[in-house]
Amino acid sequence: MHKTITSCLALAVTFTSATAFAQEFGDKGTLAISADRLFGIHLTQVNTEDNGDADATEIGLLWQGAGLTPYTLPRLNGDYFVIDHLSVGGSVAFYNVNGDFNGQAFGLGFEGNYFLFGPRVGGAWMFNDWAGIWPRGGLHYYSVGNGDGDHLWQLVFNAEAAFILSPWKNFAFTVGPAFDIGMAGKYVNDADPPQQPDDISYSVHAHSFGLLTVGVAGYFNL
Repeated sequence: MHKTITSCLALAVTFTSATAFAQEFGDKGTLAISADRLFGIHLTQVNTEDNGDADATEIGLLWQGAGLTPYTLPRLNGDYFVIDHLSVGGSVAFYNVNGDFNGQAFGLGFEGNYFLFGPRVGGAWMFNDWAGIWPRGGLHYYSVGNGDGDHLWQLVFNAEAAFILSPWKNFAFTVGPAFDIGMAGKYVNDADPPQQPDDISYSVHAHSFGLLTVGVAGYFNL
């Protein structure tokens, strides 16, 4: 009897270890916390209704900032695999600044805020133990305000084709292109007179093509 119990326990431990070892990125129950768009190369464009257009090439080397659009800003995401290969998640972010600058002959106040809501779904497939692909997409919303009556909002279709490179267990790099297409948006300036006698409002469509975006991710099975 003692040998039988010992054998059963040994088999259970072996089976559990083998199951845990067999788990990989994208298996059901995997939670991934990722920092996306830490740096890369982006082609950005802003089209407005009656106020001109703008284009830019943004290149970040281990550092990425916001140029024409907030699309290039780094962001923290959480994604959970509800079944094998299928992830649901995204990010919610908020930023606010409020301060004063005093010059020699004048005083200026500045304040502003960014808000981002970015749900997404994705599918992940591993080619082997350390490499795979994780395409993701969703509808994102962001707004920008400067506290002085200027406000911009945008509804964006986002798609990313991230390759997963996992040189160590529970850690991976994400590398690949990203697309952000502005579907609808508006800029509104409702500053009070006499600085701005009339409200200004026009439609805005901002786009970005990330030729290369780089991020990192940590993942584990719940």
